Amino acid sequence: MILVHSIPDSSRASDIEADPRVLDAAHAVGVILEGLGYSVYARLVPLQVVADLMGGTVRLAWRNLRPYVEEERRRNGSQKTFEWFQWLA
Repeated sequence: MILVHSIPDSSRASDIEADPRVLDAAHAVGVILEGLGYSVYARLVPLQVVADLMGGTVRLAWRNLRPYVEEERRRNGSQKTFEWFQWLA
């Protein structure tokens, strides 16, 4: 999460992909928050608990990874890439 939080606001997908450590962190954080987002949606985890523990972290991670996720969706032709992560944010 520290690497994801350190991504500058003006970064593009290509900037994230240029650094293997940042790209690995983006995937790891995205997968974790994807699962957490679905867990909230399925009512396995209360939204208030996530908001209290890491609400700002989730929103900052989405803000920093959004350009990368949107580019992945464009490349894949699917809007489902990290959809639950976006929903949670």
